[in-house]
Amino acid sequence: MVSHNLLLTGIPRSGTTLTCSLLNRLPQVLALIEPMDMRALTAAGSEAERIRYITGYLAAIRQDALERGVAPAKLLVGDGTNTFATNTDGKRASSIQGDATVPHGKDLKEDFTLVVKHPNAFAALLPELVAHFRCVALVRNPLAVLASWNSLDHPLSRGHAPMAEAFDSNLAGRLRQEDDHLSRQLLLLDWYFSQFISRLPANQVLRYEDIIATSGRALSVIAEAADTLPAAADLRLQNQNVNHLYHDLEAIEKAADLLLADESNGCWQLYDQVAVHALKTALLE
Repeated sequence: MVSHNLLLTGIPRSGTTLTCSLLNRLPQVLALIEPMDMRALTAAGSEAERIRYITGYLAAIRQDALERGVAPAKLLVGDGTNTFATNTDGKRASSIQGDATVPHGKDLKEDFTLVVKHPNAFAALLPELVAHFRCVALVRNPLAVLASWNSLDHPLSRGHAPMAEAFDSNLAGRLRQEDDHLSRQLLLLDWYFSQFISRLPANQVLRYEDIIATSGRALSVIAEAADTLPAAADLRLQNQNVNHLYHDLEAIEKAADLLLADESNGCWQLYDQVAVHALKTALLE
C-alpha cells in the first residue's frame, strides 16, 4: 500500500468536490476531481487488472506532478467547489466544461499526498480497493442527499448511478427491479452507506457536517496539515443541507417519509432520525 496516495469516494452530493477544493489549499496535497479514464478502468477485466491500472495511473500522475509540474484537472463553472450548476429549467446540470492538464503551482516534495476522487466507481470497487490503497468516504445527512439528488438533471434524480452500476452488476439488477425513482434512491442510499461502513474503519468515513463544522479540520485524517485550514482568512464554510435549490417540496416530503419508515437503511448507523426530522422541518418551512 502506498500511503501517500489516497482514493476518495463518497455518496454523490456529499461534499467530495468541496473536499478536493479544501485539500488543494494545502501545499503538499494534490486532490484531483474524477480525472481517471473510466473507459479504461471498465475495460480492465479482472480485479488484478483494475488494481494494476489504478496503481500505474497514480504513479504516472505523481511523476508528471513532480517532474513537469502539471496535473489533470476538471474545468468547472463557478468557484470549483461544485460539479453542478443551475440551468434554465431550475434543475442543476453538470458544470464540468471539460478536461485539461494544467500547472499545479506547488513546490511538491516526493512524499506529497495525492488524492484522486471518483465517488461511484470507487464505492463499487471498494471491496477490492481497500487491500491496496488508502481509502476515505464522505457521507451526508441522508435527507439532504435525497433533496439534492431530486434537484438535479442527472440519473441520480431517477434513482440510478450509472458508474456504480457498471462496476456492481448486483446493484444494477436490484435497481432494475424497482419501479419508483424514490424507492431506487433509498436503495442506492442504503448501498452507499453499507459499502462504506462495512469496508472502512470508522475514522475513514467522514461526515459532511463535521467537515463544515470544523472548517475542514476533519480532513486531517487525509492530510495532517488540514489542521491549519482555519488559518485561511477567506475560508468561510456554510452548511448547505438547507438549500434554496432544494425546492421540490413534494418530493422532499415524500422522500423524508419513506426514509424515516425505512428502519433498516444503512444510513441509520451514522445518522439518527432526530436529525432527519429536523432537516425535514427546516426544508419544508
